Amino acid sequence: MDARLFRLAALVPALTLWGATSSQGATFSTQNFVVTAVDADFARQVAQTAEHCRVQLAHDWLGHELRRWSYPCQVSVMVGQIGAGGATTFTFAAGEVFGWNMKVQGTPERILDSVIPHEVSHTIFASYFRRPLPRWADEGAASLVEHESERRRQSLLLHQVFNTPQRIPLTTLISMKEYPGDMQSVLTLYAEGYSLADYLVQSGGETGRARYLRFLQDAHEHDWNHAIRTWYGLPNITSLERRWSNWVSAGSPDISDSDNQQLAQADAQAMRKKGIIVRSQSPDNSPQSVRRPQMSRADNSAETLARGDELEAPPPVTPQSVDRTAQNDGNSEQTSDEALANQQAAARRRAGQERMLREGWEPAATTRQISATQSASNQNISRETPPDESPARRRFRNVKQQHDADSAAGLRENEDPFEPTRVTSGERDLAHAESPFHMEN
Repeated sequence: MDARLFRLAALVPALTLWGATSSQGATFSTQNFVVTAVDADFARQVAQTAEHCRVQLAHDWLGHELRRWSYPCQVSVMVGQIGAGGATTFTFAAGEVFGWNMKVQGTPERILDSVIPHEVSHTIFASYFRRPLPRWADEGAASLVEHESERRRQSLLLHQVFNTPQRIPLTTLISMKEYPGDMQSVLTLYAEGYSLADYLVQSGGETGRARYLRFLQDAHEHDWNHAIRTWYGLPNITSLERRWSNWVSAGSPDISDSDNQQLAQADAQAMRKKGIIVRSQSPDNSPQSVRRPQMSRADNSAETLARGDELEAPPPVTPQSVDRTAQNDGNSEQTSDEALANQQAAARRRAGQERMLREGWEPAATTRQISATQSASNQNISRETPPDESPARRRFRNVKQQHDADSAAGLRENEDPFEPTRVTSGERDLAHAESPFHMEN
């Protein structure tokens, strides 16, 4: 609405006029509001409307009325053919909220049917949470009670930016606690916040408002993904954004249980196209399909889960014989193909070995060559032991001499010179060993 959309731009030049109004206008007081306006009768209408909205909105969102504020909210009203808007300020301290102050402006109609309900909604949320809310959640939920013409204007702006770079991604929008720096982004925040809040409240069914508030509290205590899984049955923020985007693309229709099932099936089809396996039951094929958990209501009419002694065990599974002839035939074909591929690879390997030998390549000694010459090399190892040599140093010296002897050995007859060899320590490693434990480790 103009009240919300041009609130920042419209309120700045109106501050001086508000000061004049508060000093020269008439005042009307109720239990929780003190309204100042140029016209005494309109001040009375605003005060009574604010009291009515405070009672009705508290029942709609919280299920009960708010207690009387210790000090009434001061309301300044400016009437004219100007952009409708408002601003409400209050203070959070020591788990309490106080210092209510409200400024509203616009035509008499928009002030009474949009601006006052919107601003009073902020006081309801502040009294319930007693802490600041993300901007989209606070402004979006407050916009739900505005006049139809104002909500239609929000939807129009949303469709103008939804598929453009001006759109704020949900991963960014959902955690914003301050208004953006430019006016276009502020307008986008209001439009997206209104649409998302509308979608979540409708998705909650009869308990949509209470579910919405508990969703915000759960996100504050844990995280957004946890709250989305708990209260809306979606795995994460990305899934919520996809479901919400499909709803917006469909024209933001009223949501019923059948619409929720269709949206879920559309999500499952989109995920299957991306190769993601979705395990679910079709409500048409399974009368006992799993239902979304319901919140307890005041009339205690919510369904209850069956206790352990009321559950029935599933029927036993009867073993069935499986004809594996087709599987064996496929394995046989696969085995013959693998044998042919191995033969071709061996032929290519032999041809490469012969070509490398013709070009003068000299292969390194293999593992079998080292084993064959081990006994002969042991005979050439010196048995002389210096008088001060420790057992560990002697073992290290013997291993080094054996390595030198193995390196000088040639190929055995018919030995494959290109057989993969085991990686062993080289002469350079042994020569630079600072202690016998280098080789042992």
